[in-house]
Amino acid sequence: MARVGRPAREDVLEKYEMMGVVGEGSYGTVHKARNKESGQIVAIKKFLEEDSNSFKIARRELRALRQLRHENLVNMLEHARRRRRLFIIFEYVDGTVLDYIEAQSSKRISGEKCREITWQVLRGLEFIHRNRMIHRDVKPENILYSKEGVAKLCDFGFARPNSIINGEVFTDYVATRWYRAPELIVKESTYDQSIDIWAVGCLLPEMLSGDALFPGESDVDQLYQVMSVCGPLPRDLHDSLRLRPEFYGFRFPEKQTMLEDHFRILRNLPVELEFIRKCLNLSPCARETACSLLTNSEYFLNDDFTRNKPDLLEKIHRFNAPVRHIIPKQSKSDLKFPTSTSKIPLTNPQSKRNKHQKVNAANSNHRLEQLDAHNSGFSSMPVTLSMPEIKSNAKQRKQKQKWSKAGTQKQSQTKLPKL
Repeated sequence: MARVGRPAREDVLEKYEMMGVVGEGSYGTVHKARNKESGQIVAIKKFLEEDSNSFKIARRELRALRQLRHENLVNMLEHARRRRRLFIIFEYVDGTVLDYIEAQSSKRISGEKCREITWQVLRGLEFIHRNRMIHRDVKPENILYSKEGVAKLCDFGFARPNSIINGEVFTDYVATRWYRAPELIVKESTYDQSIDIWAVGCLLPEMLSGDALFPGESDVDQLYQVMSVCGPLPRDLHDSLRLRPEFYGFRFPEKQTMLEDHFRILRNLPVELEFIRKCLNLSPCARETACSLLTNSEYFLNDDFTRNKPDLLEKIHRFNAPVRHIIPKQSKSDLKFPTSTSKIPLTNPQSKRNKHQKVNAANSNHRLEQLDAHNSGFSSMPVTLSMPEIKSNAKQRKQKQKWSKAGTQKQSQTKLPKL
């Protein structure tokens, strides 16, 4: 097998027997395949490099896969080029969280399963954020979920280094609308890892109920739904809103609906409600971090979850056993913050975080460090890539969301008094 992170020989694809297409999109296609020698089932993602946008996504994804390694992120096995096309081979996981939701007769996931999935997603995000990167597209179909109950973040085509730290201005429009943080909706040019936490706050209610929390049909509608539940925008985001032509005359909600009234299933789930509120803070600087949520949130201090966590960790380790041979041997220093598995130069935390959060983050880092050293045989897995949307799910998603024309029409028809 080719060494992870290095270009593989063109004949590497001859090792695999194609078993059919399992996903496709504007970037290319994903095939299910079998290693002829070992029998291992893999997914092979083929990018169409002739398309400039697909090539850009492919380069970003490959760069992220080389830099990040963790067991709650999917693992790249190798990659190859053939006839101006890039192929990335990664471990095969047989479903996504979206698939799992739709497979339930009630179209919702049990409370304990939601807790396990959310914990694993945050575990992967904490590692990404610790290494000064942002996923930028967290949503149910970008979380692989195995029949064994192991969750892995995937699809790193939009992953980028933190813009607040390196001063870079982002110009491309990222994140699927329903999970898009308000700073992205008003098109702030710089943002940080807190946009991923907002998406987690949208993810949990959807898993609990089967319905999207804020299913906006346009950017105007999306922001209106967010503000009707979360309240008025902070001053800096309000100022950005005033500069955007598409929001001229935006009609602010006349009254705010409490989150538990907007999503009634949360009325009897006070711990989940508090967790979601921490994720959905309209101010990016005041939004909780993945690290603080993992270590300080009452949501994960539940007695049953605490008691079952060692079994869950063992399940995660066991699921990753087939790819353990591509994981660099860890030293004790690899279990400390910052991790030595990242190739990204680490810098000081962003100055916009307030002092209270910095103290919490420091305490959280210490507690996570102890937990990782005690519970994890290996905390870092070679990340990969995405298990894309299955065709049927993509069609269902498109029917539900109606992104483009329908959203644009509704936006243009909305009566908008002046600011």
